[in-house]
Amino acid sequence: MMMLYRLVRLIETHSEITKDELDLEQRYLAIGARRALQGLPLSQVAWAIVLTKENVWEFIKKEIGIERPVEVFGEMEMFQLLDRFFDRAIYYAAVGYELAVAEHAIADTAEAKVQ
Repeated sequence: MMMLYRLVRLIETHSEITKDELDLEQRYLAIGARRALQGLPLSQVAWAIVLTKENVWEFIKKEIGIERPVEVFGEMEMFQLLDRFFDRAIYYAAVGYELAVAEHAIADTAEAKVQ
């Protein structure tokens, strides 16, 4: 349990991971939309989030260190929550991206009709 506490403290200290689903949704919808308007491919947006997750995993492994094998099982739930966070981040970024692309296409179509 001590390791779980240390992990949570590390995440709180070194990141701005949001606290609820709505915050997560809003943040990554905006990220996806911004990247779409910048013309980045969706695959690169998703890959950036995957790489961020891998960096967080490496940081955790480096900072925490497993003292006893039995602690691994106690930490599995925290790791699952971290995975779930990044899976949702990818999903919401993709939705934001797709919405921005659709809105841009609609605006282009409306502009073409006016001309």
